[in-house]
Amino acid sequence: MDALEKKKILAELGDIPEEVYDDLARVFIGQLAGRISELKQACRTGDRAALKQMAHTLKGTSGNLRLHQVYLLTVELNDIANDQEAGPRVEELISLLAECVAVLKKEFHCS
Repeated sequence: MDALEKKKILAELGDIPEEVYDDLARVFIGQLAGRISELKQACRTGDRAALKQMAHTLKGTSGNLRLHQVYLLTVELNDIANDQEAGPRVEELISLLAECVAVLKKEFHCS
């Protein structure tokens, strides 16, 4: 995320201090990283309700934080979570979310 994009996000969020935003983003990134394995497990076991619930929660938080790539992936995941025939796409979306975690960890200097 470049400085101009972050400035725009901070303004949209009511000019919150950058440090506060970064702290919130780091907490979310940590939670998202932990959810990846849970999403994979729900996909493997066919627990569509859990998959949809997690996708919905991640969608809301990523949208609030304006983490657009994560938001777009979780919107789609939320939309197809109940479709039994969408297994391959669900797996792909989860893999893409894992890739986003890696990128966001670097951007926000997460451990």
